[in-house]
Amino acid sequence: MEKVGVLVNLLINIVMGIVLGVTGQLLQGGFSLLAFCQSFLLSMGVGYLIGSYIPVMSIGKSVAHALGAKKGIAEYVLSTLVIAVIMVVLITFCCMFVQAGAAVFTVFGKMIVPFLIVGSIAIELSLYWLMQFAEKYYSK
Repeated sequence: MEKVGVLVNLLINIVMGIVLGVTGQLLQGGFSLLAFCQSFLLSMGVGYLIGSYIPVMSIGKSVAHALGAKKGIAEYVLSTLVIAVIMVVLITFCCMFVQAGAAVFTVFGKMIVPFLIVGSIAIELSLYWLMQFAEKYYSK
């Protein structure tokens, strides 16, 4: 089961790299393939490290259960929202620190809400399917 978690971490961070990269480019008012590639690689790398060292899946489930969610759609929605907030905030802050340096707090404050919205939607829509794929891949 640990291999499934590693694969899900990789896949969800590929999704997050694409989504956050495109969002960042659009928020800056244009699109540059080179800047997108830089943002994608940085976001994916930071997200993979965060997902490897912080147990975001278990934190999400713990918070969902603490809020009274039973297994099913309520648990999934609440846990993925917690996962999205943790991942998006940490990924966005780290990436903006690398790109904006000392201005990170100003830039982060202005851009975090759109990143949270888009990142939450991306995780809500993709995590279930990525988990199904990873479980099927390792069940062979």
